[in-house]
Amino acid sequence: MKTVLITNLYLQKYTGSELHVVDMANEFKKHGYKVTIAVFSKSYPLLSLCDDFTVVELSDPCLDNTQFDILFIQHYPTFDYLKTHYHIQYKYLIVSKLSSFNGFETLPSFYQEANLISVVSKECQESIMNYVDDAFLFKNSVSDTFFAQPKRNTYTLKKIAVISNHVPNELYELSHLLKENYDVQFIGAASVPTLVTPEILTQFDLVITIGRTVQQCFACHIPVYVYDHFGGPGYITKENIQKAQDFNFSGRGFDQKNPQDLFNDIIHGYNTNIEQLTYLKEYAQENFSLTQTFNAMLEKATEKEVKDYIEFTSYQEPENTRLKTYSEMMAFTPYIHSDYVNESKIYYPDENNALNESNTYAWKITNGYVIHQRIHITSPSFIRFDPASQPCKCKLLEIIIDGKKVSKDRLCSNRILANENYDYFMSHDSNYMIDVNVEKDIQIQYIVYPLTFEDMEYITNEKNKEIKALEFKYEQLYDKTHPVSKMNKKIKARLQ
Repeated sequence: MKTVLITNLYLQKYTGSELHVVDMANEFKKHGYKVTIAVFSKSYPLLSLCDDFTVVELSDPCLDNTQFDILFIQHYPTFDYLKTHYHIQYKYLIVSKLSSFNGFETLPSFYQEANLISVVSKECQESIMNYVDDAFLFKNSVSDTFFAQPKRNTYTLKKIAVISNHVPNELYELSHLLKENYDVQFIGAASVPTLVTPEILTQFDLVITIGRTVQQCFACHIPVYVYDHFGGPGYITKENIQKAQDFNFSGRGFDQKNPQDLFNDIIHGYNTNIEQLTYLKEYAQENFSLTQTFNAMLEKATEKEVKDYIEFTSYQEPENTRLKTYSEMMAFTPYIHSDYVNESKIYYPDENNALNESNTYAWKITNGYVIHQRIHITSPSFIRFDPASQPCKCKLLEIIIDGKKVSKDRLCSNRILANENYDYFMSHDSNYMIDVNVEKDIQIQYIVYPLTFEDMEYITNEKNKEIKALEFKYEQLYDKTHPVSKMNKKIKARLQ
């Protein structure tokens, strides 16, 4: 079986590079490749999309002395880590570049040895034209599931989604202008991050967004308004589509608008945009089909037959030591360290009905994302679920054991505080005890956030309220049980 190694800084969140990696992995699998993905940090929810692949952290020595038919390199620090730590052989090298300005998207030093350099837009292509003669234009592309969605019979503007990881203030202000007559929902890092699927897009009458979601809307026959923190063209037309595409539908290259102008443009241009939906879908099928684009890339990258494996050429000292040192620090960058990543565990009892580390399942999670986890275990009496390895607030959305939903009155925990939204844990050993036996499996759906300064203030204030309430009850009880003291207090108060 043919093999491919795909790299990325991390595999944790619903961001562009991570979802691109998943897309590439799925397409390689369709072509009969065994897929390995190597990252500095991996966690759920992205791992739930990778059941058909092997996902390892770059520090895993299993990568040493390996052979791959193709290396698909995304983010140059991953390439430096591989070259300075392992002996890896390959036949074809593909370098992927998804940004013209993100420093991690700089081409690796050995880019001249690549069989193909893949870029995501004309803007990205132009950023390297001074030192790369040819680059393959791999536009943000859409999988077949989006194109399979039928067109609606009628469109009425009622429900609007703002899909963004960086919502500008003018879109928040726009939502206030719209809220009287329209249902506006925010999806992305500013709220609860959600994987964009055809099922989600087709719930809405209009989507305000940028990037790959634009092409997904084209494919689904969903009206889309292109605007975000860079500004944007608004509704896509035959006249502006090429310029918008050259900037990867990022909004760059166009002006920013004030909230009232956005409101007027969205409302007055909606029906005209409906007339463009068939054209936009046909344009997307011709230009943004993931299957077609991937096939063209793979064919171009492997057009020259290579029979023998190629071994990495080592960096020279002292450069080798410098690159090895910095690449080892990548696992501690802000996007990867514990502010973003946590660890959940399930403990189940042993034959003595006691909990221990041997009877444990553990998995890494990304803070702020809804996590769905299913684990096959057997427990005769109870289990313990630890949502995080740090102080946190947790929303336990659902627990299903052996196909039956568990009532929350079957749970107890070491939380310090709870409201209708979250359970707050001050301990590094947060846990829920679930009083139920398990015959086959347990499914858990939950979301975890690390405690912030505001959370700590909230906990302090609520606890102070509890203390004052207890003091008041204590004083009432004392007065009832000590009537003489109560009378003396009244007499003393009158004399003063």
